[in-house]
Amino acid sequence: MPRRSTLTLAGRESLFAVPTDEAELIRRYAFSEQELSVIQQHRGDHNRLGFAVQLCYMAFFNISHRWVGNISI
Repeated sequence: MPRRSTLTLAGRESLFAVPTDEAELIRRYAFSEQELSVIQQHRGDHNRLGFAVQLCYMAFFNISHRWVGNISI
């Protein structure tokens, strides 16, 4: 039995498409000065990388930092 897909072909393409214009690339894949400041407050390269990955995950799924509440660092 074939697997059902929850997204249409167009939906998958829009989700996984890499932006082509520079402004959209920067918006999606660059940290703000504030985010970089928070990342730098973590000890150790592995902790900074882990926190940065979590920020990317939140941004990818449009989860606002404000929804999460105060993040203790």
